Amino acid sequence: MLFKRIKGAIFYENILGYYSATFNYRINNLGYKKNTKSQFKSKAKDI
Repeated sequence: MLFKRIKGAIFYENILGYYSATFNYRINNLGYKKNTKSQFKSKAKDI
């Protein structure tokens, strides 16, 4: 019973960690896309 509870807690932590990691990745991705767009615009102005 105790082992099941520990296993469940680890599983739950892994799910939370996975979601927070993907959430952070999405935020970073959005920031990255914005940065690349602005860089592209500045490069186009230079040309």
